[in-house]
Amino acid sequence: MYREIAARGYQGWMSQLRAPLRTLRPAPPADPVTRFETAMGEQMQVDWVEFRKGSTPLHAFCATLDFSRASSAA
Repeated sequence: MYREIAARGYQGWMSQLRAPLRTLRPAPPADPVTRFETAMGEQMQVDWVEFRKGSTPLHAFCATLDFSRASSAA
């Protein structure tokens, strides 16, 4: 491209052409989201976390059923 426009009288630098052309590149495709499907009653995910340390720690528990995505926290 540079040779073609230089032949038509362009006297600028190559770097002046590269900057606007970089914006024309297509964005990379987004990674597809793959859902992990399970049968009813087959699997449950559990999370446990300790919020505070020290003499009175605070804990949280959350269980989520994979089939219905229903959650229970305590």
